[in-house]
Amino acid sequence: MSFKNVFASLAVNDLHAASTWYESVLGRAADTTPMNELAEWKFEGGGADLSAE
Repeated sequence: MSFKNVFASLAVNDLHAASTWYESVLGRAADTTPMNELAEWKFEGGGADLSAE
């Protein structure tokens, strides 16, 4: 089996702290923040999002 797209979604308690940490790891800010409770990063072949619980 092969994958063409992979998407990860993580629920966090503190979106600001988690976004700051992921920005430092990924080397860039989120690509979109469509809602106050959501930050999304897009990559070739997938993406990741953080959502506040």
